[in-house]
Amino acid sequence: MLKKVWMQGGNLYGLARNDPEGGYFSFKLLPIGENTFGRADGSVKITFGENCLVIDGVTCKKL
Repeated sequence: MLKKVWMQGGNLYGLARNDPEGGYFSFKLLPIGENTFGRADGSVKITFGENCLVIDGVTCKKL
C-alpha cells in the first residue's frame, strides 16, 4: 500500500508496505509515460492528473 510520494533531488520516491503488519520501505519511481511513474518491478503505477494522484488506476488522492 502506497503511503507517501515525494520529490528529492529531482527524483520521485514512494513509501509503502506490503502488508499491514510489515514495515515501510522506500523506493524510486521511474518515468513510464508523460504523467505516469512506477516501480521497476511494475508493482506500483501512479499517474498525476489534474489536482490528484491516481494509484494503480483505482485510488485517487487529492494533491
